[in-house]
Amino acid sequence: MGFTNYKSLYKGIYADAAEFGKLKAAMTLELENSPGKISVLCRQWEKANMELVRQAEKLEGTDFSRLSNAGLLDAIAGMVKRLRKSSSYIFMNHVFADYFEGWLNRLLLERVDDYAERKRFFQILSSPTRPTMLATQKRSLKRIAKAVRENGMWNSKRLLAEHAGRFAWMGYDTGIGKDLTVAEVKTQVKGFLGQSQEKKPRASRAEIMRRLGMGRKEELFLKIFNEVFYASNSRVESQMIAGQKMRPVFEEAARRLGAEYEDIVYLTFGEIEDSLGGKRIDFEEIGRRKRKFGLLMLGGHIYIFSGNEVSGLESQTDIPLDTREFSGLIANMGFVKGPVKIVATKSDLGKINIGDILVSKMTTPDFVVALERCSGIITDIGGITCHAAIIAREMEKPCITGTKFATSVLKDNDIVELDANRGVIRKVQACFSGRQRIPFPCASWQAMRWRRE
Repeated sequence: MGFTNYKSLYKGIYADAAEFGKLKAAMTLELENSPGKISVLCRQWEKANMELVRQAEKLEGTDFSRLSNAGLLDAIAGMVKRLRKSSSYIFMNHVFADYFEGWLNRLLLERVDDYAERKRFFQILSSPTRPTMLATQKRSLKRIAKAVRENGMWNSKRLLAEHAGRFAWMGYDTGIGKDLTVAEVKTQVKGFLGQSQEKKPRASRAEIMRRLGMGRKEELFLKIFNEVFYASNSRVESQMIAGQKMRPVFEEAARRLGAEYEDIVYLTFGEIEDSLGGKRIDFEEIGRRKRKFGLLMLGGHIYIFSGNEVSGLESQTDIPLDTREFSGLIANMGFVKGPVKIVATKSDLGKINIGDILVSKMTTPDFVVALERCSGIITDIGGITCHAAIIAREMEKPCITGTKFATSVLKDNDIVELDANRGVIRKVQACFSGRQRIPFPCASWQAMRWRRE
């Protein structure tokens, strides 16, 4: 999208507010005057995602041990090129999210009197209409859960193995991760076994649009927004699939360098190239990156940070830690009460048990297995079209996003009420008091304001 200033941290991507504002103004003007051009961009984005998957599929069956170092680098470079292309449209979703939310809320406020009905209509109208691969895997899990109820887990092991193989890519995020295991599928199925089998009546999208008396332009806007959000979801899924198919390439590079896959994925393409050329790998630097990493672009120049250096890139915030009740955006309606589990890094995902409420700054694709186990989702950042919101609707779990500081005021095993009918989180368990200071950015970056992905 042509940004010259941005930062990518271990917990998400930020765009410079000034550049993001210019892009948002230009694209919303385009939407209002020439909506067809936005549809074209959506199709281009989907095409880039499909090209990524096709390129990844070409890797299947390749004996990478027979390739020269140059051949191995070419395979990696081809994937990196398509990953970048797929990601180059990423801010389209965020450009239109606020616009769409405001437009649809105003329309509903004008035409629907009941608050709860407005929220239900909003949720349905902002959900994807085209089937996603995540929805497909959910249907597969439901079929397995039905078989388990009838025949038991042991007699359903073939179905479990087939699902793990078909959806192995579920364990990846942006080209990095591990294959979904049968044990993880079992845990997902157990989550479905605990759910009610009763289907709640739900108004159809077409019925709601008729009730609202939507005109042709309003229907067109709704269609375009759905295209944007579907393309965004397609990016996530295509990069998960690509990650699973790329793994053998990285494993071969790691073998040649006397390293592990888990090490190689923390190197840049240039560093992998240098290492294959004979330069020694800095394993201490890889260790720092595993703890925290960040990339900063200023004026088109890229700088990489690791470990404690990353604190200088993080935003400042003062939070009262004795907060007992706070609010956010309703991403998916519902109510649940249960223990909190804070997920700060991927290593925390394993502590999520069935019925826990997952609390994180944001969710990423490799959270999916843990999200199947949880009973509700709370995030610090994100709107009604972020990853957590989309997944919550797919999985039918209560979700509140954009709380700003849930991860700071809650701690593991706090008991909370997540009221996603009102957009409110209330801590039931007594909490400690005090204030916490989140790291302050270094002076050279302090003047920059950031818009979160």
